[in-house]
Amino acid sequence: MPMPRLNRADGVLLMALIVLGGGVVLLLSVTQKPEKKGHPFLEIPSTFYNDEGGTKAAYVALERLGIDVRRNRRAISEETLAQTQGMLILRPTVAVSDRERRVLLEWVRQGHVLMVVAGSGIDDWFNWRRVTLTDPKDVDSSEDASEAEGDDADSDDGLIFAADVDVLEIDVAAAELTDAVFSGMRQMTTRPAVRFDEDQPLGFALAQADAQPTIIWRDEQGVAAIRVELDRGTILAFGDSYPLSNLGLGQADNALLLANLVSEMGVDADANTAGGTIRFDEYHLGFEQRDASAVAIVKLLLYGDRGWAMAHLALLCVLALIAVAVRFG
Repeated sequence: MPMPRLNRADGVLLMALIVLGGGVVLLLSVTQKPEKKGHPFLEIPSTFYNDEGGTKAAYVALERLGIDVRRNRRAISEETLAQTQGMLILRPTVAVSDRERRVLLEWVRQGHVLMVVAGSGIDDWFNWRRVTLTDPKDVDSSEDASEAEGDDADSDDGLIFAADVDVLEIDVAAAELTDAVFSGMRQMTTRPAVRFDEDQPLGFALAQADAQPTIIWRDEQGVAAIRVELDRGTILAFGDSYPLSNLGLGQADNALLLANLVSEMGVDADANTAGGTIRFDEYHLGFEQRDASAVAIVKLLLYGDRGWAMAHLALLCVLALIAVAVRFG
């Protein structure tokens, strides 16, 4: 039985309903946006960011030097670490799971180098606290974040905002920074940011792994960096990523710190062989590998705050197409 055709008045009414439905969805999207969480000045040391707190300059510099440098955007596993000689996990906001930690530590034990900067994603790796020059009182990271940000504490727990701290100029020789990672450096700029506990720098997660910590940098604010030996491998832990940031990399001899880290990882521009890859972790900064664009758009439309409205609008459009369909042939 052929489907009845709509007359002109019905067609106009149907189109008016579609336009009205679209207008309602647009109005809801504009006037009732979901509340944004976190701090607008939160620094994210991501290689995708070219602002002051990002690390895109370091990533591009290594690429141009011919070093095989890549981003990790998946949960850490044996597969993601394959052919990887060194990894940088800078101030992670997404928690490193127990399984990921076990895989990472086993990878380090095999003779690899992991550089980390203290962040909420690895709270149980180290005992650390936030410090600032503007407020010299040392406050435990979890308490500080809770008091400062209230309900948003889980989004930036222990992380540093640009306005919170001042830049320090470090005389490497005077500070007696003799570790290989500071080799050749005369001056360095950094921030007080985070300092590790002097007596027990390792948290439960690393202490139970029988790791052996050595303090390689301390100043008036406390312990700023430690070297952790784990069998044949090494974990280098810093309190702040400022020297590797887009702003800090070009200051003083900070670029030498990046070069020394690469050397520590056993990678150079001529090592175009398996095992010569350096990975910057993006997964634990929230930059997970996403679906293809078309799939991501559908998920965003259907699973977002306006999902039901979009679904109803789409259904209305389908019904309209069916109602006005014309059979050819």
